[in-house]
Amino acid sequence: MKIEMMDIEGIVTRVLVVDEYDKASVCENCGGENYNHELLAKEDTDWCMDCNDNIHRKDMSELELFNWAFGQMLEGKAVLVVRR
Repeated sequence: MKIEMMDIEGIVTRVLVVDEYDKASVCENCGGENYNHELLAKEDTDWCMDCNDNIHRKDMSELELFNWAFGQMLEGKAVLVVRR
């Protein structure tokens, strides 16, 4: 598991890259895979990114979400989890 910069649909994005051998915990909300890293922009470490985002960002407009993600990346945090 490591933080990398990656082009995601034409936008350079800071992501947490997860390889097949990286261990995941279980999301306490949905039961899916949950990855954590000290530089992952996530409020609830017991929940996967999808559940965390659904609770904390579901009402954001596209512009608000962009501004939030950009701000997190300026702080050195990853805003996506990518499986390799």
